[in-house]
Amino acid sequence: MFLQMAMLKDLDPYSSRHSLNVTVLATLLGSKLGLSQDELLVIGVGAMLHDVGKLEVPPAVLLKPGKLTAEEFAIIKRHPQAGYERLDGVVSEAVRRVARDHHERCNGSGYPKGLNREELSLAARCVAIADVYDAVTTDRCYRPRYLPHEGMELLMVESTMGNLDLELVRVFLQAIASYPVGTTVRLTTGEIARVIAQEPEVPMRPVVKVLQPRRRAGEIIRLLTNPSILIVEAEP
Repeated sequence: MFLQMAMLKDLDPYSSRHSLNVTVLATLLGSKLGLSQDELLVIGVGAMLHDVGKLEVPPAVLLKPGKLTAEEFAIIKRHPQAGYERLDGVVSEAVRRVARDHHERCNGSGYPKGLNREELSLAARCVAIADVYDAVTTDRCYRPRYLPHEGMELLMVESTMGNLDLELVRVFLQAIASYPVGTTVRLTTGEIARVIAQEPEVPMRPVVKVLQPRRRAGEIIRLLTNPSILIVEAEP
């Protein structure tokens, strides 16, 4: 398993980092669902290895900095099945199916097999959510990253369209902190502030302390009760 990850890191450092992030997020979701240790292990190992099929994708296509052609995207879409085959004899069938099914969608619109929700394992559905969220909230050469709340809104859109598991998305959104404590944010009012506390039921609206301008430094703003004030930029 670690050899697979080492090879992926050498080929594509982004995919390696992404796999680690997805592992953390998907396992967190599984833990919030109260899954057993064995079930969490399937999610964790499946998430870590979900993109190893990219080792079978030609580097010129995988690492292309610009927009892919239709033909190139068709090649990329082979990586879930390639990962499933590559992991034969390496991990359990349940883990292999996570690698194969992480781009499947609950309404049958995904790939490689067009499976629907009833045909997908819980582990695969968890990893799919984490995969989408981390992908859109990470800077890529062809687009800037979404802010955390934008990534969460995208998950809600995808789930209401039937692509992602709506109930799992709801648990996921409550489990993660859109803006972790200590994050520096810029508000629509122009102030620079630091996140000092979370609103567990509404993670996109944290409590912040103003840093700038100096005349307002130290002022506490609870965004949940100030709906006109939005976060427009964030950095660790």
